[in-house]
Amino acid sequence: MPLGTMSRDWLKANMGPSSMVGPVQSESYGRPVVPLSTNGRDVARDEIGAGMAMAAPDYLKADPMRLRDYMEAERHARLNRFGAHAGQFQMPDAYRRREPWQPAERGTEGNSVAVFNDEPLPFQGLRPEIAKGYLDVSADPKSTVDDIMGYADRSGFMVNRADVEAFVKKRNAAGGTNRALVYQQPPRVLTDTGGGAVMSFARGLGDPINMLDELGGLVDTVDPTGNRENIWNSDRRFGDILYNNVDQNRSILAFDEANHGWARLGGQFLSGFAIPGGAAEAAGARAAAGVLADGGGAFLAEKAGQAAFRRSAATAGAVEGSLAGVGAGEGGLRERVPGGIVGAAVGGVLGTAGGELINAVTPRLKTLLGRKAAEATVDGADGQTLDQAVKVADDLPATGADVGEWPGSEMPSAAMASDNAMPSIMGPRVADRIDLTPRPRPMSEPSPAQVARLGQVEPHEVLPLPSNITSEDEIARLASGVRPEFGHPMNWKHSPGAICLLRAMAPALSPSAARLIWSRSSGPRAA
Repeated sequence: MPLGTMSRDWLKANMGPSSMVGPVQSESYGRPVVPLSTNGRDVARDEIGAGMAMAAPDYLKADPMRLRDYMEAERHARLNRFGAHAGQFQMPDAYRRREPWQPAERGTEGNSVAVFNDEPLPFQGLRPEIAKGYLDVSADPKSTVDDIMGYADRSGFMVNRADVEAFVKKRNAAGGTNRALVYQQPPRVLTDTGGGAVMSFARGLGDPINMLDELGGLVDTVDPTGNRENIWNSDRRFGDILYNNVDQNRSILAFDEANHGWARLGGQFLSGFAIPGGAAEAAGARAAAGVLADGGGAFLAEKAGQAAFRRSAATAGAVEGSLAGVGAGEGGLRERVPGGIVGAAVGGVLGTAGGELINAVTPRLKTLLGRKAAEATVDGADGQTLDQAVKVADDLPATGADVGEWPGSEMPSAAMASDNAMPSIMGPRVADRIDLTPRPRPMSEPSPAQVARLGQVEPHEVLPLPSNITSEDEIARLASGVRPEFGHPMNWKHSPGAICLLRAMAPALSPSAARLIWSRSSGPRAA
C-alpha cells in the first residue's frame, strides 16, 4: 500500500491558500514545525484521525493539550481501523531509518487479531508500546496513584483518578498482581468527545436503563454514516465490530461519569421518571374515569386515580430499575442478574416514593376530578393522558343538572307531580333512579357547577361598593322628588341606649316632659 502517497494526497486535498499557519512549535531536521488550520479545524489532527498520519509525541511535550488531542485522534483512528490502521504497517520513522538495501519490515501497527474483554488490557486503541508500559506501571506493586496518573498524562491519554485509587487499593490488598495467573485489568482509558456537561446531560437523558453503551454500539455497527467501524467499512466479524463499538461507548460514558457526573445523573433521573410517569398518569386517569362512569362521586374517583397512579408508578419503577441493574453490568449473567434484582427493588421503592410525592404536590388529578371530567367514560379516557382527559371533559356541553337546576327551561309540570299519574306496568322493571338534581357530596367538596361558576365570577360581584358610589335605586328616588330622611348627626334619638334610659325615666318626669321625650324617640322627622 503506498501509504506515503495516500497521506500526501489527503493533505493536499485539505489545505489551500486560505489555510492559516500558527506559531513555530519546534524544529525538525532544521525545518520549522507549525500548526496548520483550515476553516478553523486543525489539519494535522484531522489527518491523524483519518489514519493518514501518526502523532509525534516527542515534538509535543511542551504542548500537553495538543499532545492529548493528537494522541486521542490517533487512538480513535486505530480503534476504528481508519486509513493505514485497516491493515499492518511499519512506523514511518522506522521505515526512514532502515538501510537502503533493507526491505520494509512486517508492520506491527494495525494488528487485526481479535481481542477479548477478559484480557489483561483489552484493546483500547493505545499504541502497543504505550499499552505495555501502562500495564507494567499498573501492575508494579511499588507504583503509586501519582505514578499511574503521570504515565497517562505523558502518554496522551486520560484515566479517572478515582478508578486508579480503587485499583491500587485492591492491588495492594491482594499483595500485587500476577498477570500470568489472574487478569486484573488497570483502569479504563477515557474518551472525551467534546460538548462538556451539555452533551453529558443529553447522553444521560437517553440512558435511563444504563444500556446506551450496548444499544448505541449496535446502531454504530450497522450505521454506514457514522464515524465508527461498521459492517460496511470493515472486513472483521460482526461480533468483533460490535464489541469494539460497545467498548468505545463505555469509555465515553466513563468520561461523563468522571468529569460531569451530576449532569449525566440529572439526565438519567429526568428520563427515568418521565418514561414511567406517562404510563402511570394514564392508568390513574382511566381508574378515576371508571369510578365516575359507574356512578361514584368525585372523592372516590380521586382516591381510585391516586391508588392506580401509585401502583403503576411502583410497577414501572421496578421494571425500569431491573433493566438499569442489568444494563449497568459489563460481564455475563453472573454479574448482571444480581444487579437486576437489586435494581428492581430500588426502582420499586423509588417509583412508589415518586408516585406518593407526585400525588401530594400536583393538583392535576384533582383538576380532572373537580371539573366536568365526571362525564368522561372509561372508553373515552382509555389511552389518554391526564391532560387529554381533562380537555375532553372540558369540551362537553354544560347541562342544567351541572348547575343545580331542572333540565330544560321550565319546572316540572303539574301533571308530573299529580297523584293520579300511574306508573307503567308494561315492560321489565328498571331501578328507581331520579337524577334531576346533583348527587349529595361532602360540604367541603365543591360541585363541578360551583367550580365552573368560580371561573366566571367578576370582581364587582364579590367586592364591596366604594362609599362614594350611589346606587341606581337612590338616584331614581331623588329624581322622583322623594327625599331621604336625615337626622342630625348628634341626634340622641339614634342611640338605642339613650332612648331606653329616657323612656325608663319618663314616669318620674312631668307629663309634658314625658310626652316630649316619647315623641322625640318614636321615629325620624321629615327633613
